[in-house]
Parts: sequence; structure tokens; C-alpha cells
Amino acid sequence: MAECYDVLIIGGGIAAVSAALTCRNRGKRVAVVTNSVESQSLYKAELITNYPGLEMTGKDFALRLKEQLDGCGAEQILGQVKIAGVVHVAV
Repeated sequence: MAECYDVLIIGGGIAAVSAALTCRNRGKRVAVVTNSVESQSLYKAELITNYPGLEMTGKDFALRLKEQLDGCGAEQILGQVKIAGVVHVAV
């Protein structure tokens, strides 16, 4: 049987981890679809100097984000999302 989530987040970067943490803090069931941390651009950055309050390697920052995501209870799905056809968003 397929899993059901309140929130599905596509991507594993800073904004995605922040969204997952916020949703979990509000009691939502969350899944994050992402590539492995080692394949992310952030992980490959030599030095992060443009993020307030931090100066560290991209690898260290990416691993810290992964630890937070691991600890928050969001399900992580390794993979990619492909959308076929036209996507309509109602606002």
C-alpha cells in the first residue's frame, strides 16, 4: 500500500530541510525526495562564507543539515521526481 503524507518536499537543500523541520514541528507527516547528500552542490562547495553566522566547508554544512533532517522524523526518499505533461497550479 502506498504511503500517505501531509507534505511532500522535493529537494534536499537548505530551504527543503527548513521546510521539513517546520512541518514536523507542526505535527505533519513529511517526506523529502532528494539525491544523496554526497551528490548535492552544497556538499561539493569548498567553503561557505555567505550564510549568516557560519563559515564552514560545504561538506560540513550539508552533513549538519542531513543530521537535522534525520533527527526530525521526516521520511527521506532517495531519488528524483519527473513530471510528465502539463502541471496546473491553482492559486
